[in-house]
Formats: sequence, structure tokens, C-alpha cells
Amino acid sequence: MASSSPSTVLRARPVVPGAPPRPAATGAAAAASDGRRARYGARARRVTHAAGAPLATLLLSCAVTATTLRLWDWRPGTPVDLSGDALVYQSQVRAVLDGGAWGLDPHVGAPYGQVAGFFATADDLHLVLVRLLGLLSGSPTTVAALYFVLGFPASALTAHWLARRLGAHPAAAVVVGVLFSVVPAHQTRFAHLFLAAYWAVPLGMWLVVTTARGGPVLRSPRRPTPRLRRAAQWWDARSLLLVVTVGLTGVYYAAFTALLLLVALVVRRLRRPGLGPLLRAAVPLALLLATTGGSLLRSRWTTRGQTVTGGLAERTVGDSEQFAGKLTDLVLPWSGHRDAALAALTTRYQELGLPATSESSAIGVVALLGCVGLLVLLARAAVGRTGRRAAPLVTVLGLLLPAALAFYVRGGLGSLVALLVTPQLRTWSRLSLLVALLGLLAVGLGLTALLRRRRLVGAVACAVVLAVGVADQTNPALAPDWAAQRAALATLTSYTDRLEAALPAGCAVFEAPVMRYPENGPLQRMGDYDPLRPTLTGRSLRWSYGAMRGTAAADWQLALPQGDLPSLVDDLAAAGFCAVQVDHAGYGADDPTSALRTLLGGPLATSDDGRLTAFPLRSRYDALLARDGARALAARRDAVLHPVVVDLTDGASATSGRGGERYQWVDDGTDLVVGNLTGRPQEVTLVLRFTGVDARPRTVDLPGSAPTGATGGSVLLRARVTATGGVTHVPVRVTGPDATGPDGHRVTGRLQVVRAVVADPAVRVGVTQRTTTEPATEPATEPGA
Repeated sequence: MASSSPSTVLRARPVVPGAPPRPAATGAAAAASDGRRARYGARARRVTHAAGAPLATLLLSCAVTATTLRLWDWRPGTPVDLSGDALVYQSQVRAVLDGGAWGLDPHVGAPYGQVAGFFATADDLHLVLVRLLGLLSGSPTTVAALYFVLGFPASALTAHWLARRLGAHPAAAVVVGVLFSVVPAHQTRFAHLFLAAYWAVPLGMWLVVTTARGGPVLRSPRRPTPRLRRAAQWWDARSLLLVVTVGLTGVYYAAFTALLLLVALVVRRLRRPGLGPLLRAAVPLALLLATTGGSLLRSRWTTRGQTVTGGLAERTVGDSEQFAGKLTDLVLPWSGHRDAALAALTTRYQELGLPATSESSAIGVVALLGCVGLLVLLARAAVGRTGRRAAPLVTVLGLLLPAALAFYVRGGLGSLVALLVTPQLRTWSRLSLLVALLGLLAVGLGLTALLRRRRLVGAVACAVVLAVGVADQTNPALAPDWAAQRAALATLTSYTDRLEAALPAGCAVFEAPVMRYPENGPLQRMGDYDPLRPTLTGRSLRWSYGAMRGTAAADWQLALPQGDLPSLVDDLAAAGFCAVQVDHAGYGADDPTSALRTLLGGPLATSDDGRLTAFPLRSRYDALLARDGARALAARRDAVLHPVVVDLTDGASATSGRGGERYQWVDDGTDLVVGNLTGRPQEVTLVLRFTGVDARPRTVDLPGSAPTGATGGSVLLRARVTATGGVTHVPVRVTGPDATGPDGHRVTGRLQVVRAVVADPAVRVGVTQRTTTEPATEPATEPGA
């Protein structure tokens, strides 16, 4: 009997009682049916196989993240951190959840509100994702915590995707993805919430590597068949999505990607001569710059109509040197290493008194070995001593690594960018993340080669590398103290609940002491950005802190009579504030609480930890209205909110001296900025103190006065300025020898604003020299007219 072909044998079907008999299928129909089943089965197996490695990456990353952060102790509503820069990002999250226009926050910076466009960062995509998470919860602390935690598996998946696109074995790509998601110190990066979204970096690196290898980031739509045209269109859509994603996830990662894309174009030009292909390859770079630039312009557009008074939070070229990285930081373990001996090694280095980097640049032992391997292969190829030519991909990675290091290191190309293009990208040490990714990719390619030769040995090697890397790069002992964070938030919530119950919605609360935003620095026991803490839990009130320094919305506070408490509370009441809050951590012996209690009566609310106390101003307003009348009260409000303010050119580098005075180190000179908020010309007299860096003679020249000699010690100077409105610059020029200042720069001395007087007695005047509420030392005599 002839045997039937397997493709024509019909499979037995179950017989249903009472059902009519089915007609027998022909051999051709059976073959077609089995063929379809075979194709569907093969497709299902391919999908399952393709999803296996990403699923393993996701699960392993989630497990490592949960262990590292001890997420089993977290509860919805618990903040990751309530200090420092973490408060800034959580305030942005709150503003997004409130549904207001991006970059405009009326909740802070009362009475005008905050216009964040003066400090644009191109974080649009992060804000969109935060708003989507807001569908799950309206709590800014919950949404910020979720966004931070979800960034770990997201980073693992994008790094895994990149490794697979570059040809890594699925098991090796799992190692790359998981280790990239927990790069050293990632678990402590909540203070920079959007920068902690490392998942954008592998997307940008794909653009860079693809361009450097000569591959098409964008494919030509002219294809001979519809199928090829659809494939090209799909490829282009994906590439454009990646470009836009990188461009809208922060100016730092976009700029780093753009700089490496420039390097990739050079590599491509060397590998494939020809202007046409080079111009086509430059299209993604142009789109990336246009995307990020458009976001920055959109943010700056929100600042139209705002009055700038000087002293905006601008970066300097020197900042690029200070915030760049060091090669030693890449080699040493991170300071939070779980092994005490390795952590102590880094601590000993940091205690040598050398200039320290502002953020951790450690990349971990696995990425470090990968970087060393890339450099060794590159060096051997350069001297022609390799037995066989290195793989083109390894060569490309080896060329990108020194390029990234050249921008990362102090005295490198980052400083050149700051000098010739813009100094706004000051923290070049953050390029260590890209260095770590290149090193991990090199390790992934090495494991791939091992897996293809000896699968079992390669699998064991992947497991060992993953275990060693996770142990080296994470430390559960540094997980947030969730119980302490819950207690701190509960204290704030209880305080703001009582305050909101005592005040009508929309009331403005003045926060004392005055701290400038951003980057004021700590004040007594009060950390930078601490005034934002009650704004996270109080949602119906407005708060005075948060307007951008160097603008009229913030600098009116500089002219408040902080040494005259009765006049101060009257001014605040006239300006429309209904309460004044005292943060006792910002004061020493000059804490005004007792005096405010005498002036205003009992407090409206006091926090359970005794740190915050709020007093009512409504009775003060009523008394002023009854005594002076509505017209006089309106004139007083206008005088309070529209003073003349004097600022140093670079407030960020001004130093706090004894008595709370601020001074600026100068070389051959600097500029003072007089901001006139009154809307009419004002005659301003400035009294300045110049102190030479040593006793050698120097000459100081001010506009409208004869040059004054300074032969050592301090000299008092007087300048008369006509401030016509807006910003008026007052140049101060110093002639004479320079010397090395405390920060290592060449300087001639330091300059202080001692006093500023306006001819119109009805106009208030303020200066930025004082960072504490302690009285500054006034000179015994002033220079003559």
C-alpha cells in the first residue's frame, strides 16, 4: 500500500453527536490548510523568540531596580526626596499636573508667577509623559517617583534594542540592557529627574553609530517596488521618531548626540568619500538641532513682555572647566559602592584637595573593561600590529570613545564649545553616561563572539558579567528612607492643610527669608530650593518664591526693608500678600518670629516639626486702608513692586563673605547691572568697595568719575548713573597687575556694592550683596562727591 505524503494526510477531527457529516477535504485543500498552519506556527515561534530577550531584560531590570531602591517599602504618595534639585523637578511635575501652560506657573513666584522660559531645557517629551502618568494619580510626589522608577526598565529596553541592532547576541544584549539601566549612581539621580531618564541615550547612540558606519539613517523613497517603498517609509518614520525623541528629552543628551553626530560625519567622510552621501547623512543632525532649537525657542517665547533686570542664571566659560570630568573618576569605583574598601578608595582621592567633579562619573568595572578593550584595539590598529583587521563596528565604537572623552575631560573640547559657541552646557561630566554605554556595547560584542564559538561558556560568561556588574553598580543601602520621607511629607501636608483652611483660595503667602531662584545656595540651615517644599502639598495658595531671578517678577523683593520689620509687613500687606511664612532654618539669632507675633498676633499655622510658622496679614492691610486710604495704599503697592535694584553681572559666581555681603572677583573689570522697574528715568548713586587681591597698586575707573588709585587694602568708589529703564550696565575697569584668585583664575581683586541711593525718595532701591539677614558692615566714611 502506498504511503501518503505528510502534507496530504488529514488530521482527525472530533465527532459531535447529532452533527451532519463534514465533506471530506481534498488533498490540495488539506495541503493549503497545513501550509497556513505551518506559516502561522513559524511566525509565532519567531515572535516568541524575538520577545524572549526583551522580556528577560525587562524582568531582570525590574527585579534589580526593586532590590536597589527597596521598592517594597514605597507607598503611593511617598516622595523619593524632598531636598535640593529634587524639589525643582517635583514642582515642575506639579505644574504639569495642574494643567497650566508649559513654562508658566502661577502657583509660585507670587504676585507675578513663574516664567520658566528664562531657563529653558527642552524637556517637552518628559512633560508629555508626566501628564500621561497624571492620569493615574494627581499627586506630584507619586508621579515623580513613578517616572523615576519606570526610567530604569525603559533604559534597559532601549539599551537592549541598540545592542541587538548592532548585532549583539540576545543574551549579550540582556547584559548590556540591564547594566546600562543601573549605571553607577543612577539610583541616586532623582534630584535630576529628567536627566535620570537614561533611555534617551541609546536612541541617540543608534543615530551616531549608524551614521559613522555609513548606513542610512534616512532611506530614499525612490524604490522599484511598492513593498520596498513601504519598507523605506517605515524606516524613515522610525528614524524621524528617534530624532524627535532625542531632541525633546533634554538639551544635554540632544547636544551630546549632536556633537558625536558631527564626529560620526567625519568618520563617514573618511570611510566613504563624496559630498552627496555626506549631505544626506547630515540631515538627521539638522533635524535634531531644529527639534531642540525649536523647543528652546518655544520656551523663550513665553518670556516675551517680561522685564529683565540683570543677574539671570547664566553659565560662564569657567563653569565648563569646573563641571567637566576627570579620567580618574571614570576608573575609580563610585563613592557609594557597596564594598566599603572600594568606596574608601574613592573617598581618599576626593579628600586630596583636588578640584572635585560636581556629579559622579563612575562607569563601573564592566564598562571600564569594555572601554579599555576598545582603546587597545584602536591603538593596535593604528600601529598596524593587529593580526587581522578589527570588525568595522568595533572600529567605529573605538573612534567614538576618544571623541566622547575629548568633550568629557577638563581642558577638552567641551571648554572650546563653551568659548566659541555657548557656555550653557556646563556639566560635561555627564558625558560619562555615553562613555559607559560605549564600554557596555563593547562588552556585549565580546560576549556575542564567545557565544557564537562556545554557547555554554558564553552563557556562563553572560551570567557572571551580569552578576558582577549589578553588584558593582548598585547599593541597596543607599535606597531612599521611605519611612522618613513619608513622615516629612505628612508634616508638610498637615501644615499646608491648616494654612489653606485659614486662608481663602488664591491667597499669596510671602516666604521669609528671601532666597533667589534658581541657584541661591544654602542659607543658614536652609537648603537651596527649600521654599518649594510647602508648594508641593498646598494647592490652593500662591507662594512668593520661585520667580526667576534677574527679572522684575523676582527682584522687587531685593528692595524690601528687611531690617525694619514693621515697614516690611506693611509693604507685604500693601503688595497683596495675605500671610507671611517664616522658615526658622533660614535664620540664626535674628529670627523674626517673636517680633511678628507681637505685630500680627498668633500664627495661622505651625508645622509639627516647628520649622515653618505662618502669620496673617489681613488685619495689617485693613489697618493701612483705614489709616491711609485706598489711593495711598495703591501708591505704596506700586512702590514696593517697582523698585530700582542693583546686581552683579554674574550672580552665580558671586561669593558670600562675612556679614552676608556678596562680592565678585574681577580681572580687568566687570559690569554692575542697574534694573529700573519704575518705568521712568532714575538718578542712582552707587557706593562701591574695591579690594585688591594683594598690595600692589592698581587703578579703578568708573563712568563719570576720575580714575582712583588702589595701593592695597580697600578703596571706596562712587558712581552716578542715569537708569533710563530696564537694564543699565555700569562698567568697572581695573588697570594693574593680576594674581591667582581662590578659584585658580587670574584676578585683580574683588568688588562689592556697599550702598545704592536713588534721587527720588519715593523710589525703593535694593542690592543683591546680602545672602543672609545679618547686617552688613557699613564703611565708616564714604568718598566725597
